[in-house]
Amino acid sequence: MPSNLSTREKRIEDALDATEMAPLRVRWRSKREELPVVKVELSSVVLNPRSHRIKAQLESDPQARALVEADPESGKAQEAIKDLLRKTPRFEELKENLKAEEQKEPGIVTSKGLLVNANTRAVALEDLGEKYIEVAVLPTDATLSEIYDLELDLQVAETYQQEYSFTNELLFIDDLITEQNRDEKQVAEQLRWITPTKPSTEKKGIEKVRRYVRHLTLIRDIQEMSGGKVPLTDFDDAEQTLQEFDASYEALRSKDSQAAKRLREARTLGLLVDLGYERQRLVDERWVEGYLAEALAEHEVLGEVVPLLGGDGDGAEDPAVDSEDGEDPFADFESEDESQNGEAAADIHLAIEDLVRRLSESAQEEVVALPTADGEKEYDRTGIQAAVNEAMRTAYEDAKNAAKAGNALKLPAHQVEEGAKRLVKARQAYLEVHEQADFDPGPLRAELEKARRALDALDETIAG
Repeated sequence: MPSNLSTREKRIEDALDATEMAPLRVRWRSKREELPVVKVELSSVVLNPRSHRIKAQLESDPQARALVEADPESGKAQEAIKDLLRKTPRFEELKENLKAEEQKEPGIVTSKGLLVNANTRAVALEDLGEKYIEVAVLPTDATLSEIYDLELDLQVAETYQQEYSFTNELLFIDDLITEQNRDEKQVAEQLRWITPTKPSTEKKGIEKVRRYVRHLTLIRDIQEMSGGKVPLTDFDDAEQTLQEFDASYEALRSKDSQAAKRLREARTLGLLVDLGYERQRLVDERWVEGYLAEALAEHEVLGEVVPLLGGDGDGAEDPAVDSEDGEDPFADFESEDESQNGEAAADIHLAIEDLVRRLSESAQEEVVALPTADGEKEYDRTGIQAAVNEAMRTAYEDAKNAAKAGNALKLPAHQVEEGAKRLVKARQAYLEVHEQADFDPGPLRAELEKARRALDALDETIAG
């Protein structure tokens, strides 16, 4: 357990008076300075609850956050911080390195014993049974703004041990702007996203800062929609997805605000079900209407639920009359008549918006409530996420296959080609299971009859 403040200050002061260690050269107050280095007991330093290495993790752990907010230097709060640091990437690798080669670079500490960096090293050293840590000591008048400058400089240094997680980097940039009142250019320069000798990098550096600000704003919007249930750390692996999301949204926002809003909702759905950035590239308003709506309709559960989302819940459809016997030969495959396409398009986007809300609000819960013909019903949330993910993957593959056709003139033949391939696969799947005692051929025959009707209808259409 860390010593109290006065004891820490006295130990560090005594160590400074007696030190014979080589100083550490760092960038301090806009120039290179030498900080005195001392060797002190680990109990003479305090893990930093404001460290941007664990800020997102601390926010996402309600129990740890409550302990730190109550008393950051208490034994329980410090143990909670240690647990978070042990879960950071490469912690075990760092510990093995310290075991083999001991501490090579000193950490940095305030005169009050608060670690600026080396928090992870301090925990690793303690876990290895070590008693001491080497630290460079800041001047007694060091300010929070100056400590942020130093933390930034250490973070972007090539020799730094661990990179910050994506969400911690977002929070650091946000703190610099909102807490330290730094402008976008200053932040970009300090992160070395602007090269002083290359004026052309200024615009790109500033835009990157703005993009990170937008990323955090979107994440905060999703968190707010969830009532705080979606943790910030859920987005640590979403950097590439958010980057491409942002590029598409910003390109569309000034041209068509409604289309931009619909893209935002659909891609947010992709984030919530972990679709992946490559598949997200195709997600936009037209993709939702042309591919996702059909993929959702084909799912046993989602096909019943989605028409009831975001609207009045009746899900009614008007039958189309195209054939001689009064039945639409494609009725099994089309949910709306052409005259209703505009209304159907609006309905699917309202459904997506409602689904996003429900999945967000049910984060960290086992079930999600969805509408049915008999009223609201609770479904296994993980199962619904998997079903939506599967539908979005299917829609992605359908869109990709359509793109392979080259153009609209080739698309009909391409779709038939893909259908034939699926029938071949269906036959292969049938041969693998048809002799099993519990195999029921009834559903297969029903689907096969639907396929025959669709093929007959296509023949009649081509014949004119």
